[in-house]
Amino acid sequence: MASHPYYPQSLIISHYAAYPYDLTQLLTVFFGVVAIVLVASIVIISIARPTSNLGYRLAFVWFVGTASVHLFVEGYVAYFHKDIAGMDTFMANIWKEYALSDSRYLVSDPFVIIMETITAFAWGPLCYVIAFLYLIRSPLRHPLLILVGTGQVYGDVLYYWTTFFEGKGSALSCHPHPYYFWFYFVFLNSIWIVVPSILIANSFRVIVSGLSQIDAADKKKKSK
Repeated sequence: MASHPYYPQSLIISHYAAYPYDLTQLLTVFFGVVAIVLVASIVIISIARPTSNLGYRLAFVWFVGTASVHLFVEGYVAYFHKDIAGMDTFMANIWKEYALSDSRYLVSDPFVIIMETITAFAWGPLCYVIAFLYLIRSPLRHPLLILVGTGQVYGDVLYYWTTFFEGKGSALSCHPHPYYFWFYFVFLNSIWIVVPSILIANSFRVIVSGLSQIDAADKKKKSK
């Protein structure tokens, strides 16, 4: 019998230690901290840019929130992946809980760890930079947003693709309870496909509109 709750049950995690926290307590604290970060971001952008529209404010909040998740949450598993199954810190236990949807996180799967390392230490800091550019209303945010957003979408697509290509996901590396598959694996990860795609499309629209105005001005100038 497996000495852990992860799938496949034949998976060997010799240093696994069960987390002692109540699940409700664990998730309440985690999502509570996330909520504090998001509320603080709303307050900051509302004070700094009181005339900005809702979409602009939400984009700022998104980049502060996603930067924090990338750097501090995903950065944790990227750095401690070899030992995390046996650790008893709050963040280690958060990852043990999430690993019920994908046990690759507890066995240092090469793709998962490389993807999380890039996400944490490249996209994380750049998301903070983009949030700052929103704060000062710099147009440089658009090309950086497209770069980071493309990286996020690409990483997530590969994450899903490798999972199902290897015959895992809902079959092997995920606990059979629908909660772990549909909420943890599908819903939480799909956020980093849907939101970046919307932001990328908007930035493309802004850049194309700006270049079109420049072209129109040039044509008008040459026609005189």
